[in-house]
Amino acid sequence: MILHTGCFLRKTTLQKKYEAELDGEITDETIRAFEEGITFADGTKCMPARLEATQNGDKNTAVVTIYEGKFHQVKKMFACCGLKVVQLKRISIGNLYLDGKLPIGCCKILTNLDVELIFVGNLH
Repeated sequence: MILHTGCFLRKTTLQKKYEAELDGEITDETIRAFEEGITFADGTKCMPARLEATQNGDKNTAVVTIYEGKFHQVKKMFACCGLKVVQLKRISIGNLYLDGKLPIGCCKILTNLDVELIFVGNLH
C-alpha cells in the first residue's frame, strides 16, 4: 500500500475483509481452525482470523477477516482446511469498504478521510 505521503507501507496488522466463494462447505472445524490461527506446511503461522459462513444462492461463500497479509494467505488457509477458493474479492481495509464498481486492475486515489478510515483504530 502506498500512503498519500508517497511512502510504501510494508508490514501492518490492518484488518482486511474478503468475500470468498469455495468449492465445499465450511464446517465448525474450519471456523475453529481460522480462530486458532492456521499453520502452513512450511511452518508459517497465521494470526487468528475470523471466518463467517454465508450463503449466496447455491454457492458456498464466506467472509474472512485477517490482520496480516501473507502471500496468497486466504487461499492457503482454506487449502489447509481442504477447501479450494473459486473466487476471492477484498471488500474492506480497516473501516474503508472498497468500491465494488472499480474495474479490476484499477486504483483509487485515497482522500484524507479514506486514510483515516483505514488506519484509525484498526492497527492490531
